[in-house]
Amino acid sequence: MANSDDFSPRVRAERIYLALVIGLPLTVMLLYFVFAFFVRDRWGACPPACRDADLTTRTMIREDFQGADLRGANLSRVNLTQTHLAKADFTFANLAGANLTEADLQDANLTAAALNGATLNNADLRGADLSGARLQEVDFAGADLRGADLGASTLDRAALRGAIVDADTLFDPRWRQVWEIVNLPERGRALAGADLRDANLSAADLREADLTAADLRGALLAGADLTGARLEQTKLQQARSTRAPRSTPNGGWSGRLPTTSKPNAPSPASISAPRSWPAPICAPQT
Repeated sequence: MANSDDFSPRVRAERIYLALVIGLPLTVMLLYFVFAFFVRDRWGACPPACRDADLTTRTMIREDFQGADLRGANLSRVNLTQTHLAKADFTFANLAGANLTEADLQDANLTAAALNGATLNNADLRGADLSGARLQEVDFAGADLRGADLGASTLDRAALRGAIVDADTLFDPRWRQVWEIVNLPERGRALAGADLRDANLSAADLREADLTAADLRGALLAGADLTGARLEQTKLQQARSTRAPRSTPNGGWSGRLPTTSKPNAPSPASISAPRSWPAPICAPQT
């Protein structure tokens, strides 16, 4: 009879109550310690969870950040040479001045990221989304941009020489034209009225190019060959080079553009080259 009391509804209710009051808190505490010391270190560590992280003091050469969440992270001037960053999310991240030489950025999301002054030599950017990114003065030499989206990005003075693009690379037409100028040399190129503001045309072949009324304000023209180019009404304010151009008898120019103008001297943009030049005046014979 005594044993039958152990299974009475009252006894069972008391046992359930004790299990809930004592056992449930103990179970919760055990789960918390498992998460804190094991699961969190594996799932919450950087990488992959690096959102808004300051990584400016971290050494990241050849590290594996594939698929990492780097949204809003600060990677300014960080050395990311040969780092695995495929499919990583860099939305609004700061990569200004970063070294991404030979980095794997396939299918990475770089939407609205700041990459101004970054080095992307030989980086793999196939399928990457760089829409709205700040790409001023980025060095893309050897970078693979096939299938990449650079729509609405800012490429002022970016070095596009040697960059690999294809029909699926999304460029603003202005920047695709700059890429063509520096990578597909063509003598006598028709560029009348072209918008080449802030373009990096260093060492470009512009021989006999028709640049009539073209806008080259702020462009980089160091080493560009302008032999025979037509520059009538061309806007050249703040275009940077090393040497003044020379006029030629056919109304074109040779040499390079000046970096500065003498006081009270007309700027190159205000000079219209005549169709023909008068014969030189020689000193009288005695």
